[in-house]
Amino acid sequence: MRHLSFLLVISCIGILVLAFAGCGDGADTMLIIVNRTGLTIQRIYISADESDSWGQDRLGFQVLPSGSQITFYLESGFYDVRVETSRGSLDYLVDIDSGETTILTVR
Repeated sequence: MRHLSFLLVISCIGILVLAFAGCGDGADTMLIIVNRTGLTIQRIYISADESDSWGQDRLGFQVLPSGSQITFYLESGFYDVRVETSRGSLDYLVDIDSGETTILTVR
């Protein structure tokens, strides 16, 4: 039971860290990714549209179960978003408007 409680606390800390990932100077809007795939999302990549690389996995050591969502704070602009599950990857082009909340529902 003690081990299970420890894992629960560590998981909650990880979720809080992910929830605030990207918070910082210049981040003026939110991108909320909602997982409606029926699968667990294993990796999320977000890069500026003009970038030649995907950069680091934004989930780190966490995953995003189906039915869950995660929030990222970004500057306005066009972004490429790649979502990876056990069945492959899905790519999106997202237009982030300054000061607005953008919701990307992955199905």
